[in-house]
Amino acid sequence: MCIRDRYHWGIGQFIVDLSGVDLDGTDQTVEVGLTIGEVRVYVPDTFATEIHLEGELGSVIVEDRGLRANNDGNDVTLDRAVGDPAGGTLDLDVEVGLGEAEVIVCGTGGVPCP
Repeated sequence: MCIRDRYHWGIGQFIVDLSGVDLDGTDQTVEVGLTIGEVRVYVPDTFATEIHLEGELGSVIVEDRGLRANNDGNDVTLDRAVGDPAGGTLDLDVEVGLGEAEVIVCGTGGVPCP
């Protein structure tokens, strides 16, 4: 699966499915942005993901194997590292202006991938 450097959307629900990505031991940075609405990003647990979530007004959430880290409120930031570093590292920057940003770690032992 080909992976882009940037995924951006204006208003509404935005789903970015990176569950089929294979970094093959390399490192990559991806930016995901949404102005207003809900953004959901799926990442596999087959490589490490450094997650940086920012929300101006709303909430930012990371779902990982039944654990849920949630920050609600104004100007929130949540940083978290998940996955297996042997498969490479994805530096994932997610930003939402007004609404909710959620990163879901899927795969072995976790939430099924879409």
